[in-house]
This record gives sequence, C-alpha cells and structure tokens, in this order.
Amino acid sequence: MVIKELLEKYKIKDMVDWENVNADLIITDPPFGIQFSGKPTNYHRNVKNVVDGYVEWKVSEYGWKIQQLLDCIKKNLKENGQALIFSGWNNSNVIQDRIMRFSGLMLRGKMYWTYNCAIS
Repeated sequence: MVIKELLEKYKIKDMVDWENVNADLIITDPPFGIQFSGKPTNYHRNVKNVVDGYVEWKVSEYGWKIQQLLDCIKKNLKENGQALIFSGWNNSNVIQDRIMRFSGLMLRGKMYWTYNCAIS
C-alpha cells in the first residue's frame, strides 16, 4: 500500500488542514526548535529518508508555535480524547509551560528516553 493510500485510509493529514476532526487520539511530533535541518549525518540517519520540505522552528518562535499546536488540538480533540506530543528535551519545558497555562487541556504526565547518538 502506498503512503497516500495509508494516509487516506487512516485519515492522517496535516493538522493545518484540520477542522472539527473530533479525534479520540492526536499524536504529534513538532519540530524540535534546535536549528536542525533534519539532514546532517550526526544522527546516523540516511538523508534520503528525511522528508523533503522538513521545516524547523526557530527557538524564538517555539512557544508561539506550540500555542498554535495546542489551539489546534483543543479544537479537534473529543472532550475525553488524549494527545501525545513528542519532543526533544531541549524545549520540553516550553511545551509543559504552555500546556499548564492552556485552558481546557491538562498535562497528565511526561515520559523521557535517551538515545545515544554514537551508536551506529
């Protein structure tokens, strides 16, 4: 099955295009806001696997962008739905702060993991 068919089958689309989705679960992985282009090999990734058009958020706009993300989640999540936001450690405090001050969403917990970039 090609990616386009999968996206259509599971109704996966860019959150910018969402309107009244009424989702049970929203999973999002926003840019990390660390001036990362997604292309360097320091993460042992194959550059060919990085989606063309990858956009990084500037550190100075990260809080505002997270606010927009939370607005979108709130408008499109069922009242008893859940959202999972993946983040690098660099700006997880910004996400936590924005959620804590956001009316209508509640932070239920945080999970951390480590990734050793030296592993090949």
